[in-house]
Parts: sequence; C-alpha cells; structure tokens
Amino acid sequence: MIRKFLLSGAALAALSASAFASDLPTHKTAPMAPMPAPVAAPFTWTGFYVGGQAGWIGEQTSGPFTNVAGTVFGPYSINKSDGLIGGFVGYNQQFGSGLVVGLEGDFNGVIGGRGTQNLATGYTIGAKETYLGDVRARLGYGMGPALFYLAGGLAYGDVNTTYAFTGAAPFLSHTTTRAGWTLGGGVDYAINNSWFVRAEYRYTDLGRNSFSNVAANTADKVRNNSNAVLLGVGYKF
Repeated sequence: MIRKFLLSGAALAALSASAFASDLPTHKTAPMAPMPAPVAAPFTWTGFYVGGQAGWIGEQTSGPFTNVAGTVFGPYSINKSDGLIGGFVGYNQQFGSGLVVGLEGDFNGVIGGRGTQNLATGYTIGAKETYLGDVRARLGYGMGPALFYLAGGLAYGDVNTTYAFTGAAPFLSHTTTRAGWTLGGGVDYAINNSWFVRAEYRYTDLGRNSFSNVAANTADKVRNNSNAVLLGVGYKF
C-alpha cells in the first residue's frame, strides 16, 4: 500500500514538473524570414554623356567657274571621300513611355587631301575641308539597351576653294567658314549602365556661298554638301 502511494506521488511530481517546464519562456530564436533578392534599377538614358567617334565622309563641292576674262563656264562638281575623327557631348532625358529627347554638339576634323577637277578650258578647280561640326536636337525611343534616334540642327564647317591654270600653282585661294543644316539618324547601344557604342548616318548641307573671284572681278557661288557614316563610343554619367 505504501509502495503504491509512493509510486503515485512520483508520477504526479513528474507530470507537474513537465507541465511547469512547458510554461517557462523559451530562449530559442525565431527563424528569420528570407531576404528579398536585390532588384536592379531599370536602365535609363537620362543624363549627360561624352564620347569619341570616327568614320567616313563623302563630300561634294560644286559651282560655276568664271575665268580671268570674266567668262562664266558651266558648273563643276568635285566629289571626294575623306575620314572624320572627333568627339561629342550631350544630354538626354528619357520619359516613362520610352521617349527620349536630347541636345548634342560635336566637332570633327576632316582627314584627307584636296579634291580637284580639271576643266576643258585649261583651269583646275580645287576644294578642301578641314573641320565640320554641329549642334543638334535628338528625338528617339529607348528599347531596352538600344536607343533609336533622329537628329538634326545647325551645322558649320570651313571650305577652301582654289583656282589654278592646269599644272600650275593656284592663282586664287579662298577659305570661308559657313553655316548650314544637318539631318540624320542612328542607334546607341548600352554595354552597361555607363558605356555605350554608336552607329550613325548624317547628311550635311553647308549651303551656297559667294567665292570672291578677284581675278575676274566677280563672285562665284560655291555649294558644299556631304554624307557621313560614323561609329563611336560614349560614357554616360
């Protein structure tokens, strides 16, 4: 009888201890919720940028020719191909729809010799450019890392025109800096958030300018226009 009483008391004590322990606060740390994966900021073309470019330019210089006797001959046309190398700087603003507007300026040196045309009258006309630049508005559409755009605006450059008797040194040389217009388009492609590459075509017309032909005491109108293809690389801030 005493033995049963002792066993019952021990069992009751064990159950009481277990219940008490279950009511004690736990010191275990709750499992941490998984951290969300970092989300990359969407790419944008907004910002200032600078870059360099090089390419090909096909130039045409044309106009009438007046000899020293004052006789006006039919128009001539000098066509030649040169290289271009220079740089650009600009700013883009991209909107939520993908529309991109911007302003860009560039300056390029013309790499090449003088183009000439021998006339049947015994005269040689020469033409050469040394630089070409522009300030253009840009309108484009961003599709992921690609920006397709049109660009147009003010163009400027110099044109040197010479008259000579064929086989002799020029007896007349005239250089003028002139302004005109340019229009073209291309694509910028982002390599990462900072660097991009570019391919572009542009047409430039520097207009018709009076060539002061003092030898004939007259003025000849000279026109210059060009087509260019450029490749470039830029850095966006």
